[in-house]
Amino acid sequence: FITTTNQSTISGCFFHLQQSIQRKVQELGLKTNYEQDPVFAHHVNKIAALAFIPLNDVGQGFDDLFNSLPPILHPLLNYFEDT
Repeated sequence: FITTTNQSTISGCFFHLQQSIQRKVQELGLKTNYEQDPVFAHHVNKIAALAFIPLNDVGQGFDDLFNSLPPILHPLLNYFEDT
Protein backbone atom coordinates (compact mmCIF):
# COMPACT_ATOMS: atom_id res chain seq x y z
CA PHE A 1 0.00 0.00 0.00
CA ILE A 2 1.32 3.40 -0.86
CA THR A 3 -0.15 6.55 0.66
CA THR A 4 1.19 10.02 1.24
CA THR A 5 2.17 9.12 4.80
CA ASN A 6 3.02 5.43 4.48
CA GLN A 7 4.85 3.48 1.86
CA SER A 8 5.00 -0.26 2.28
CA THR A 9 5.01 -3.33 0.11
CA ILE A 10 2.90 -6.35 0.89
CA SER A 11 3.63 -9.58 -0.87
CA GLY A 12 2.66 -13.15 -0.36
CA CYS A 13 3.01 -16.61 -1.71
CA PHE A 14 0.50 -17.71 -4.33
CA PHE A 15 0.68 -21.27 -2.99
CA HIS A 16 -0.38 -20.11 0.47
CA LEU A 17 -3.11 -17.94 -1.03
CA GLN A 18 -4.55 -20.99 -2.74
CA GLN A 19 -4.23 -23.02 0.45
CA SER A 20 -6.20 -20.45 2.42
CA ILE A 21 -8.93 -20.45 -0.22
CA GLN A 22 -9.07 -24.25 -0.16
CA ARG A 23 -9.34 -24.28 3.64
CA LYS A 24 -12.26 -21.87 3.46
CA VAL A 25 -13.91 -23.95 0.71
CA GLN A 26 -13.71 -26.91 3.06
CA GLU A 27 -14.94 -24.87 6.04
CA LEU A 28 -17.95 -23.67 4.06
CA GLY A 29 -18.86 -27.25 3.14
CA LEU A 30 -18.10 -26.77 -0.54
CA LYS A 31 -15.33 -29.33 -0.90
CA THR A 32 -17.53 -31.93 -2.62
CA ASN A 33 -18.75 -29.32 -5.10
CA TYR A 34 -15.15 -28.32 -5.78
CA GLU A 35 -13.99 -31.91 -6.30
CA GLN A 36 -16.93 -33.11 -8.40
CA ASP A 37 -17.93 -30.08 -10.48
CA PRO A 38 -15.20 -28.73 -12.78
CA VAL A 39 -17.17 -25.56 -13.52
CA PHE A 40 -17.53 -24.86 -9.80
CA ALA A 41 -13.79 -25.53 -9.29
CA HIS A 42 -12.99 -23.12 -12.12
CA HIS A 43 -15.09 -20.44 -10.44
CA VAL A 44 -13.22 -20.95 -7.16
CA ASN A 45 -9.87 -20.76 -8.96
CA LYS A 46 -10.85 -17.42 -10.48
CA ILE A 47 -10.65 -15.94 -6.98
CA ALA A 48 -6.95 -16.73 -6.67
CA ALA A 49 -6.42 -15.42 -10.20
CA LEU A 50 -7.16 -11.93 -8.89
CA ALA A 51 -3.52 -11.96 -7.76
CA PHE A 52 -2.49 -11.54 -11.40
CA ILE A 53 -4.60 -8.48 -12.16
CA PRO A 54 -2.76 -5.14 -12.27
CA LEU A 55 -3.01 -3.42 -8.91
CA ASN A 56 -5.14 -0.55 -10.20
CA ASP A 57 -7.71 -2.98 -11.61
CA VAL A 58 -8.10 -5.32 -8.62
CA GLY A 59 -11.10 -3.53 -7.12
CA GLN A 60 -13.02 -3.55 -10.38
CA GLY A 61 -11.93 -7.13 -11.07
CA PHE A 62 -13.19 -8.23 -7.67
CA ASP A 63 -16.53 -6.50 -8.20
CA ASP A 64 -16.90 -8.04 -11.66
CA LEU A 65 -16.04 -11.47 -10.28
CA PHE A 66 -18.48 -11.08 -7.38
CA ASN A 67 -21.27 -10.20 -9.81
CA SER A 68 -20.48 -13.08 -12.18
CA LEU A 69 -20.09 -15.94 -9.70
CA PRO A 70 -22.98 -17.95 -8.26
CA PRO A 71 -24.29 -16.71 -4.90
CA ILE A 72 -23.09 -19.90 -3.19
CA LEU A 73 -19.55 -18.51 -3.58
CA HIS A 74 -20.30 -15.08 -2.12
CA PRO A 75 -19.29 -16.12 1.43
CA LEU A 76 -15.95 -17.28 0.01
CA LEU A 77 -15.48 -13.99 -1.80
CA ASN A 78 -16.40 -12.08 1.37
CA TYR A 79 -13.75 -14.07 3.25
CA PHE A 80 -11.22 -13.32 0.52
CA GLU A 81 -12.02 -9.62 0.63
CA ASP A 82 -11.89 -9.44 4.43
CA THR A 83 -8.69 -11.45 4.71
